Amino acid sequence: EWDADNLAAAYRFFRLVEHRLQMMHQLQTHTLPDSDAEITLLARRVSHGPLGAFTVESFVETLSRHLNNVRAFADAFFAGESVHPHSVLLMLPEDSERAVSILRQVGIADVPRAMRTLHGMAYGSFPRLLDRRAREEFEKLLPFLLEDVAVTGDPDMTLVRIAQIAAAEKSESAFYRMLVDSPAARRLVVGIAGMSSLLTRELCAQIGVLDGLLGEGGASGEAVDEMLADVAEWERFSARDAFAKGSAASGERRNRQRQWFERLRLHAFADTYRRGFQPGPHGLTGEKARAAAARLHLAAALDEVIPEKERVAVFAMGSYGVGEPRITSDLDLLVVADDVELPDLMQRVQAINQWFSDGRILKLDFRLRAEGASSPLVQDLAFYDAYFQTRASLWERVAFAKCAPWWGGEEVRRAFLRKLRAFVARPFSPDELGALAEMRRRVEGLAPKQSAEWDTKRSAGGRYDIEYVVAVGMAATCTDRVDYFTMSTRERVAALVGTGFLSEEEGTTLRDAADLFTRIEHFMELQEMTHPGSEEKAHWLGRHVARLGEAFGAAWSVVALRDAKAAVRQCYRRAVGG
Repeated sequence: EWDADNLAAAYRFFRLVEHRLQMMHQLQTHTLPDSDAEITLLARRVSHGPLGAFTVESFVETLSRHLNNVRAFADAFFAGESVHPHSVLLMLPEDSERAVSILRQVGIADVPRAMRTLHGMAYGSFPRLLDRRAREEFEKLLPFLLEDVAVTGDPDMTLVRIAQIAAAEKSESAFYRMLVDSPAARRLVVGIAGMSSLLTRELCAQIGVLDGLLGEGGASGEAVDEMLADVAEWERFSARDAFAKGSAASGERRNRQRQWFERLRLHAFADTYRRGFQPGPHGLTGEKARAAAARLHLAAALDEVIPEKERVAVFAMGSYGVGEPRITSDLDLLVVADDVELPDLMQRVQAINQWFSDGRILKLDFRLRAEGASSPLVQDLAFYDAYFQTRASLWERVAFAKCAPWWGGEEVRRAFLRKLRAFVARPFSPDELGALAEMRRRVEGLAPKQSAEWDTKRSAGGRYDIEYVVAVGMAATCTDRVDYFTMSTRERVAALVGTGFLSEEEGTTLRDAADLFTRIEHFMELQEMTHPGSEEKAHWLGRHVARLGEAFGAAWSVVALRDAKAAVRQCYRRAVGG
């Protein structure tokens, strides 16, 4: 009965389209136009008829569905075969109770949209219709696909993104066959689609990267290592080509660098995903690889633009300095000189800043330098000597505790670090701890009110609490550590447990909380979200993170986040006060 209904509906639609085509052209024709303008006009003309109104999009979707339903039925009929059982789902009407029942079981909320998506994946869309081979491969894939999509945070969105990746592949039949033959590859593709709008878009733009991502085992981790090893070879660009305004070579170089970072993100995600977001050689979320890549690219640019290398030093501060940057982290930089013409040097540093920023490669930020954005872009050793002794703020002792030398002359680096150590690595007095706690209270007020529970940085018990505890503890007990400024958060906490400043239990609390914060931040960034801006988005994020936790056997949820922040705040009160 539903076969007959499909055929009859298609016949009525085709007849109406045929009539409107012949009225448009005043001749007998059965050929659909191929220009957008004529398709739009045809959709309007068909809307003035017995089948109701159509938008351009709904007209094309309806046309494609009827063409493909008839072709699928005819292929099976003339081959003397029954229609594949999964084709039944593809051929049902969007509002069919049977389709609703099947798709709701796998967590699909918007059944009509999901039906259109599945239809497009199996058959293509006018004017690019897929062949029978692609349809047959998709029919084999469909039950596995629905099973895998069901455990993602948002099955509706995951399905849409998988369709985008398949369309970018161009050879859909080979793509579907690979996903059927390799469960690991299928899980990774579903993982990218389910967890990241950002990575889905970048993968579609560079779909050739997919083969490398789908390597079994640790292939993606090895690919990250190879990318970092190779970058020094091809990144030694000339200053003339790289920084010449309007140069074609300049634009090509920028595009190449940006695409390189996108590939790195994809490979780092594949490596992280296979490990279930557990610590690996590149960190929890590939953050160490991001920091290493930024350093290599920046060093290449500095080598070309600043020949006075022995008299200049560049330091990375904040998350990049200790190898823990997020995807969207700014690269905080400090440029220190000794006996160099500063105006000329500042122009060259600004050229590097413009190069990376205009190419959307890395966002460089120099505002953490002494006296902030209103001060000169480059300052000398004598300036910092006076500044640290007389004018530096208390909060800068926390900020400057992460300051890793990245490039430049050895003598300048050592001289600056000696001055920095004298400023940072001394115990806080009781009055200073009180002032520090007051600063922390003011920062808490900057957390977004509507989603404070998801704020992992500013809110009470968030990442800033850990930063303050570590800065106070390191200043009190670790002044003799030569790696004071470059230790990761985990390493700093371990060092403080070793000195007795933190108990073993407190060390575990801070390490586990920092890891959870990193994961939650990463999950939000993958969805191009800094924080949920509404209750609806907060609810969506909570469901998304909880389902991820279930998939990886971990307690990742808003409840776990709330408990972690409460435990961190206890450690903070003991170490800092407030």
